[in-house]
Amino acid sequence: MHRRWILGLIVAGVIAVPAAHAASSRGGERVIIGADEVVADDLVIAASELVIDGRIEGDLIAAAETITINGVVTGDVIAAANRITIAGVVEDDVRLAAGDLTLQAEAGVGDDMIGAAGTVLIVPASRVGGDLAVAGGTVTVRGAVARRADVASQQLVLGGPVGEAVAVYADDIVVETAARIGGMLTAHSPAPPSVADGAQLGGLTHIVTERADAGEHAAPPDGGALEPLFALLRQLVTLLLVGAVLVWLLPVRLARLADGVVQQPGPTLLAGALASAALVLGGSMLLLVTIIGGVVFGMLTLGDLAGAIVATGSVALAGVIVAGIIGGGLVAPVIVGYGMGRSLLARLRPAWLDQRLAPLALGVLLVSSLLAIPWVGGLIALLVLALALGVLWREWRGESPAA
Repeated sequence: MHRRWILGLIVAGVIAVPAAHAASSRGGERVIIGADEVVADDLVIAASELVIDGRIEGDLIAAAETITINGVVTGDVIAAANRITIAGVVEDDVRLAAGDLTLQAEAGVGDDMIGAAGTVLIVPASRVGGDLAVAGGTVTVRGAVARRADVASQQLVLGGPVGEAVAVYADDIVVETAARIGGMLTAHSPAPPSVADGAQLGGLTHIVTERADAGEHAAPPDGGALEPLFALLRQLVTLLLVGAVLVWLLPVRLARLADGVVQQPGPTLLAGALASAALVLGGSMLLLVTIIGGVVFGMLTLGDLAGAIVATGSVALAGVIVAGIIGGGLVAPVIVGYGMGRSLLARLRPAWLDQRLAPLALGVLLVSSLLAIPWVGGLIALLVLALALGVLWREWRGESPAA
């Protein structure tokens, strides 16, 4: 699928995080950087809602339900959210994954804009100062793009100036009157683009492709044929953001755990297998006790006590399941990936080990790539989980996880 080329570009851009030497972190239900506030540092934020009205003199790494940037960020923005709105200025690159992504009027991105979203909207009077590389269900570009644009989507509406060439992989392409393309428009689509009178193109090349058949993909209608690609990108960004938070909150412990995975993989894997067996046995016993307790006390007509036992057991089981999902899906890949990244950089670029996000970005890329391998990815996920459980189990028992 040709669209994977653009996804590769987007993925490479998202994980190419700046190697910040220091950063401050914030969290909570709602985080607001006030209009008069200046953060003279890189900033890592995890919150339900994030609003930037002030100025961040550095990079912003954020994960939230909604992110709104009304102020100024002098560095890069790396973010994942359900909804991301940029109404201010980002002086460097933006790398984003979102459900809805909007670049509002008078907003500006100083360099490249790279991202994936269900809906991408770049409105008139907004500007991207470098390249644009986006993947989305519906992509609308009516703002200005200084250099080239690469788009993979189900539908593209292009109605603004683009300084250089445009490459599009889409089912439907509409070029509006206000479009001004300085280079060649290369359209990969089932039908030729619909080009309005007055639109100016440096040239047009149409390469016929088959229309995406939703029946061929196990994907929900919102993402269409690109949903598997969005899922991969969301995993990369999510692991990167979770890892960034852990790196800044627990730098020493995370490094110790990560080093333990790669320095003593055998003992760690064995400990992980034992820990997994213990967790399965413990969960089974908890379920059995809950069922037996509910039945026995119910037969004794002690309904209130039976209900309390069932409720308590159910809550405990739910907690175990949630912890397993979070730990196995988020924390375990970060621990193992961080260890892989640190091990590789120690051999290739030892000086980069002091730049905490560099080994994290490299490791997350490696782990996510392995997990995405068809058929084998599930086995690798079990191996990653066992290694993470093992190193945590060994530390809990007072053993030294790292040699």
